[in-house]
Amino acid sequence: MLANWSGPAVSNYVCDHMQAMLNKSLVTLYDMRSDIEEVKWDNMRKSVGGSSFCTSVIARVNALCSYSYCFRPRDSNRDGASPSN
Repeated sequence: MLANWSGPAVSNYVCDHMQAMLNKSLVTLYDMRSDIEEVKWDNMRKSVGGSSFCTSVIARVNALCSYSYCFRPRDSNRDGASPSN
């Protein structure tokens, strides 16, 4: 197609065509990068939510165990006295 053309017209056509292809490629590349960033932030939100949930569950279980330990009835044999039979 360009074999019959000569001079700066071919050069300008090729440069313009290459520049258009490069622009399309860059736009596609930037779109892909923004999609990757969006996925990364979504994963970060999910992981923070999951770790917050796990931390709250552990804290509540710890609080319940502490509460039940503090208010359970005392053992009369706890001080080392021998059991009375």
